[in-house]
Amino acid sequence: MKSVDEVVLYKGKSLFSWLDINPVELCNRTCEFCPRGINYLNQDFHISQRVIEKLGLDLEEINFEGTINICGNGEPLLCDNLLLLVSRLKDFNLELVTNGDLLTEKSIYDLFDNDLNFINVSLYDGEHQVDKFNELFLKCGILKSKYFLREYWKGPKNLANRAGFIKNNKNNLNKPCYYMHYSMQIDWNGDVLFCIQDIYGKIRTFGNVKDKSLLDIWNSDEINKYRELLGDGKRTESPCNNCDALGIVHGYKHYLEWKNEKY
Repeated sequence: MKSVDEVVLYKGKSLFSWLDINPVELCNRTCEFCPRGINYLNQDFHISQRVIEKLGLDLEEINFEGTINICGNGEPLLCDNLLLLVSRLKDFNLELVTNGDLLTEKSIYDLFDNDLNFINVSLYDGEHQVDKFNELFLKCGILKSKYFLREYWKGPKNLANRAGFIKNNKNNLNKPCYYMHYSMQIDWNGDVLFCIQDIYGKIRTFGNVKDKSLLDIWNSDEINKYRELLGDGKRTESPCNNCDALGIVHGYKHYLEWKNEKY
């Protein structure tokens, strides 16, 4: 497993080190800081076996060494094919993000029996949840090194506006953004989304894994066009022109490698 900021080359070109998968368009919560708390509707859409298998084949082809994050727009534990997804991608470093509401002893056993590597639990209700989930994981024999409890009840800090989907004060609009230099986002239907910040608006996609390989999409001229702009801090195209995300936390090494390849 490589870290998110470690650059891996495939046939002389840098690969993505982070892959987000949105497996389902359902969530059991409507948090006020999330688009679901505004006007983003629940829809009964689930990732299919066909998309899952294609992702597995494409990732095996490039010997992917980064991290796959099962998260996206909804609650992954509501996905009908979640265990199929986890089982198919078990040979990769695989994480899952959940609000924990549907976590049970059985679901924890099922996930780790299918070789999930790590669970992030987002806690929104209060400090009392810490003991609750620590006890639940302990009861299942899961070490603390295999999960993390995010203390989100303390209040979200520096939340981005999700490429303009949430209205707030804009900032960071003239700064570089490296999301596209190190990460890819796959929707439930196989669409390669524009960016992790645009997973709700879905203003633009770069194709679908059912029709093209992940590698071909990753190296496409269309994505490179936006990498050029965003690497130079030019958030001039939609949806970037409405996005205030701080896109420089990760990806700078990938950006430098991409520039080196280009020039």
